[in-house]
Amino acid sequence: MFNNALFCSNIRGGGALQVAISTLVDFSRDETFANSLDIYISNPIYKQVIALGINLSVFKNCFVQDDFGIKQFFSPRLRRISNYSSVLVLFGPFYSLFKPVNLIVGFAQPNIIELSFTDLSMLVRFKYILQSYFFARSDKVLVESNVVKDKFIKKFNFSSNNVLVAHNAISPIFLNTNMWRALEINRPPNKLVFGYLGRNYPHKNINFFTLVHKKLLNDYNINSVLYVTFTDAEWNGMSNDFKKIAVNIGPIALSECPGFYKAIDFLFFPSLAECFSISPIEAMYMGVPVFASDRDFVKESCSEYVNYIDPNDSASAALVIKNYIDQPVSVKSLELDNAKYHIKKFISSSLRSEIYKGILS
Repeated sequence: MFNNALFCSNIRGGGALQVAISTLVDFSRDETFANSLDIYISNPIYKQVIALGINLSVFKNCFVQDDFGIKQFFSPRLRRISNYSSVLVLFGPFYSLFKPVNLIVGFAQPNIIELSFTDLSMLVRFKYILQSYFFARSDKVLVESNVVKDKFIKKFNFSSNNVLVAHNAISPIFLNTNMWRALEINRPPNKLVFGYLGRNYPHKNINFFTLVHKKLLNDYNINSVLYVTFTDAEWNGMSNDFKKIAVNIGPIALSECPGFYKAIDFLFFPSLAECFSISPIEAMYMGVPVFASDRDFVKESCSEYVNYIDPNDSASAALVIKNYIDQPVSVKSLELDNAKYHIKKFISSSLRSEIYKGILS
């Protein structure tokens, strides 16, 4: 038996990529622990970790392989998973019938706990039922907030003792300017620059900015643009109206994220469903005002320190933005200072990594 393993070769982008890289950075600093751990990482993770100069040789074994989606199920390489005492799958589902003695799986699939399957198409319903089956096979589940823990327990009838909370945190890369990589963004003149950092999943509700932009311009003479970090496929899937008022800079590395926040005026986060998102926390750390959905998954972490908008009402959202812009500079400065103080508990990713290490020890 090979002891324990960290499995994240199913991660290719989004917030999960940030968590994976931060975890590997933290783990690599504890050589005694790392020497006893096998890691399975995807090529996207490998490329960014190597670019940061992280020494992967401190781990017992490092397997670089891509096991994206349901393709995991047909991978003969995953047979070895059953040889471990404990395996932490950073984010599931883990599509394999081969199981270690103790399987711990991270959960970040908001649609599974938020949506009624009967309202979905047959194909999407099958997808979520399949994912639910593999999550239910876990011995323990890791979530990123207490709100999600309660919803997961209700959905899957899990014991509370087997659903653990490990809050997301700002990557150590944000805390070390030497690890930042320059990001060139050409700001347009006479426009407020909003930013959205992440993938373009339907529940992210990013097309909502098209309506908000129109209200800001027509009702308050405020011209704006939204910078996004979509893949080519995601960008090509957007409407022409959206493309006229947005700029796609493409996916960026974690080391380029601080530069993205420094280049924008506001973070725009109109999501309809989340398990957790670190973007509002990162923006507050970088001193960027946040306009985010008035939802529990934001409020639990951000409290009163962001500007809440109704993600289904463009008129009220535009008014919130206009009222914020009209505030005196001194008021806005104080609010940003208070927000940065509030998110101190999210500054150390090592606390989350210690929880992971405790599970694997």
